[in-house]
Amino acid sequence: MVADEEIRADLSLGDNDRLSALLVRLIQADLLIMLSTVDGVRSPLKSGATARIRYLEAITRSTFKVVTGGQNEFSRGGMASKLQAAQMVSRAGVGVVIADGKRPGIIDQIVRGEDVGTFILPSV
Repeated sequence: MVADEEIRADLSLGDNDRLSALLVRLIQADLLIMLSTVDGVRSPLKSGATARIRYLEAITRSTFKVVTGGQNEFSRGGMASKLQAAQMVSRAGVGVVIADGKRPGIIDQIVRGEDVGTFILPSV
């Protein structure tokens, strides 16, 4: 049995985002759904507000510039961590959706192909 503290001490193993990316590649899944506390990747607007990015063809350095890596009692790396994991998965040829886990029925909406969250296209 592995202690929780040991897993958390090594963020490369203790970060749920990275763990999910590794698992998706291991089981050769068709899609990774990453649930968050926001409705997807958000881009800042001149007004100071933000807008949801509907899809990303690829994750680049400029993608990381629009997000901040935050932590709270429930998360380790915030959106930056999700993007790192999504980048790994999309490079393996698997699509990723980052969406609001608080939204009722969100997984069903994603599976039906509704315009929710941010879809990161697979790149092969």
